Amino acid sequence: MQITRRMIMRGGLALLTLASLPRILLAAAWPQTSFASKTAGEALKTWLGTEAITPTDKIDLKIPQIAENGAVVPVTINTTL
Repeated sequence: MQITRRMIMRGGLALLTLASLPRILLAAAWPQTSFASKTAGEALKTWLGTEAITPTDKIDLKIPQIAENGAVVPVTINTTL
């Protein structure tokens, strides 16, 4: 594979773009305390402030009972929120 001037220009442009992004944009919403939690309830409480889950009919999930291929499972999400 030959490295062309065009490939170097693309690589330089990609590096310039990544270097110009502020660090805060790359990890702005990372909830570290939630990911360090031991239980699901604790994670919900640290992230959302409560571990109570309210059932709603505004979110519709369509998930197959058995998938033909475990690597590709079709999931459909519809919402009216």
